[in-house]
Amino acid sequence: MMIAVFGFGGSLRSQEPAIGTLTPQDYVEIQQLYARYAHGIDSHAEGGAAYADTYTDDGVLDVGSRRFEGRAALIELAKPPGDPTLVHVISNVMIEPSAAGARTVANMEQLTLGESGKAPVLRGIGRYEDVVVRTAKGWRFKYKKWIVLSAPTTAARAQ
Repeated sequence: MMIAVFGFGGSLRSQEPAIGTLTPQDYVEIQQLYARYAHGIDSHAEGGAAYADTYTDDGVLDVGSRRFEGRAALIELAKPPGDPTLVHVISNVMIEPSAAGARTVANMEQLTLGESGKAPVLRGIGRYEDVVVRTAKGWRFKYKKWIVLSAPTTAARAQ
């Protein structure tokens, strides 16, 4: 019995994905980008830079009535002291490959933490519609749009 083995000029691991496709690792890294985003805005870490680091240098956050463009504006948005009772909960992140990188849609709930033993208060529910791109520093938000789906009239501004 004879077995033939043919080489294909390199391993599958070393090949870059085709434009408009994502690897399993890309999906993991984009999910982690959302986690870093939420922790960055809630913690105000590094004077707001941890939050701004989730965007490209020219990244945009569009909250409808306001736009925050570029690193300096994003740091200003997330700098301390901020609201220490605000928590962002991001879920159901859908990731679709695109020529630019990926388009994503995610649910987001904003909660205000109550005193110990009391339930948090819902500030708003919405969705993010984002464009993420691969950079030399990893995946980053190029454009993030916040769409309010439900918010009490006393809710603070969306971030």
